[in-house]
Amino acid sequence: MPFLDKAITLSGGWNASYLGLSGLTTTLNGDLTIQSGGSTVGSVDVKGKLVIQGGSLRANGVTVRP
Repeated sequence: MPFLDKAITLSGGWNASYLGLSGLTTTLNGDLTIQSGGSTVGSVDVKGKLVIQGGSLRANGVTVRP
């Protein structure tokens, strides 16, 4: 499983699938923040916070844990 050791902020209009080369879900060891607009994410495991400050998030296969 691929890992990203940082937080990510999306400011609308993003389509991030977060799939590794082997098709496995990526684990994000940090927060995922949506600031504005409409963003789409899929196949990501967030070990941190999911924050939607404005706009919307369309998610497919997203897990959020502390």
